[in-house]
Amino acid sequence: SITKIFVTSLDFSFIAGLPSFLFYSSSQSPRHLEESMEPLIIYGPNGLYNFVASSFFHSKTIILRPIIIYELVTDTKNLPQKLFRDKSYS
Repeated sequence: SITKIFVTSLDFSFIAGLPSFLFYSSSQSPRHLEESMEPLIIYGPNGLYNFVASSFFHSKTIILRPIIIYELVTDTKNLPQKLFRDKSYS
């Protein structure tokens, strides 16, 4: 089972299938329920969380699997203290 996803760009060709994949990975059969409750961790550029959250909001999709999104911080002033901003979608 997939536990981590790395997104390198917010170009549509890179992220178009992400909402469908997240929905499919969350709606597995009951025998996969325990496995699907393991959080899926997604690393990507700033704005990824907004894309994922708005995709599910506008499609009225309910995701059962916990998703944690880490957005890469591009502000170089804060780089030594904190490399990622943690956001969870559930």
